[in-house]
Amino acid sequence: MTADYELSTQQQALAHLLELSSVMLAEALNDNWDLVCELQVVRDGFIQGFFSKEILVDKENVAEVVKSLLDSDAQLVLLGQDERAKMKEKMAKIKLGKGAVKAYST
Repeated sequence: MTADYELSTQQQALAHLLELSSVMLAEALNDNWDLVCELQVVRDGFIQGFFSKEILVDKENVAEVVKSLLDSDAQLVLLGQDERAKMKEKMAKIKLGKGAVKAYST
């Protein structure tokens, strides 16, 4: 492989990482958490693959992408926490309803 090819491949990998993060955020906003989890696995593989080789792209560009990924992850964590709170509320209502059904059935 030539250095130019590897450089181009790494630039494409960085762009793909940013795109995956963007899609993950969009899907989280649409409450599609199963897809977010699937994309996270894919993105983790790209991150591991990228950093397992010598980095040929501009280090400042890499730093900017890493910062963007961290920012995206922070937003995903917040959205995930909101979703967890919603699910806890739904579960509490189900539990309350189940208790009412038990009370009326005895």
